Amino acid sequence: MIQQVAQETAERVAAETAARVSKQYEAAIAELTRTIDKNTKRALKSVRTAADIAQSVNPAKGNKAKKGKKKG
Repeated sequence: MIQQVAQETAERVAAETAARVSKQYEAAIAELTRTIDKNTKRALKSVRTAADIAQSVNPAKGNKAKKGKKKG
């Protein structure tokens, strides 16, 4: 009887611990995903700004193909 109660208690505690750890893991993944999305948007904005600045400084090089290159 005591052994059975101990076994059931251990199983319940293990299940509760696993559920808690799973929730913590999911929360951490969600937070990391938000951070990555935020940083990606910030990086893309910086790249776009740099491209706009480069284009405004030298608009002639915008969409022209490079000349003088030999195919080999």
